[in-house]
Amino acid sequence: MPVYATQVLVGTWQLVKFQDSNGTVIRPDDPAHYTLDFDDKGHIAVRFDCNRRSGTWGTSSKGEIHFGPLAITLAECPKGSLHNRLVKDWPLIRSYTQQNGQLFLALAAEGGSYHFEPVGPRKRQ
Repeated sequence: MPVYATQVLVGTWQLVKFQDSNGTVIRPDDPAHYTLDFDDKGHIAVRFDCNRRSGTWGTSSKGEIHFGPLAITLAECPKGSLHNRLVKDWPLIRSYTQQNGQLFLALAAEGGSYHFEPVGPRKRQ
């Protein structure tokens, strides 16, 4: 994994909000139920509300990111969950940026972006 990517991405992140291209904002009921945990070997563990998944991630240039298929658990999440939206959007994520310690994952074709904040020790950096 390139050094620039691991310095920016490795660690645990929780969802702050999703904003679509029209400016509509959707916030999770509990950000801790929507987490990404990147490691420096190209593996990712995710929690999309009531389901946990694992997969791979990679990058070949700064700002570009791609994810492999996710192994999935199949619990049914409560009404209002962002689970289904995240599952649908996951393969469409194409790029990342970091601003003020926050992580933004953008969808292809200006489909919107997911805003994450760091969790744990990284938060103090």
